Amino acid sequence: MNLSISDNDVVFLKMDPNMPSDYYGSKLCFQNYTSENQDIKKIFISEGNCLHYDSSQDVYIIPHDINISQRCFLLRLIIDVEELKRGNLPLHAAAICDGSRVFLIAAPPKNGKSFLTHEICRQISYCESIGDDHIILAPTHIQGNIKRRIRSRDNDTIE
Repeated sequence: MNLSISDNDVVFLKMDPNMPSDYYGSKLCFQNYTSENQDIKKIFISEGNCLHYDSSQDVYIIPHDINISQRCFLLRLIIDVEELKRGNLPLHAAAICDGSRVFLIAAPPKNGKSFLTHEICRQISYCESIGDDHIILAPTHIQGNIKRRIRSRDNDTIE
């Protein structure tokens, strides 16, 4: 898995074909990696026995014996650290655009951000979801997670 951030602060992730990209897509703020984008800073991630950052080699080490949700959480932390270093603001929030304005919806996990975003965009045709879980606010743009995971009030997956 390769994590990169372009000069214009867009996060790219080149997925390992064996990893479930839907899960990462619903939790991480990234776009699919494209080889034609040359102006990117690669974030090096390796596996080891414990979580740490090796500043001498500029590499993040994540434990090799963790499950997918733990790996996703650590990747999200790495993205957030790198975005904060660039002066951007990562948020656990949803974002909706009405064409001229962006509205943020912040709430604790499993409190309806995805469902509310889905319903607003379904009922108001000119509204578009930017993301419903992980948002990065940069001076020039807002980037959100690419895969929606809509759940009911009972936490059952709807879409």
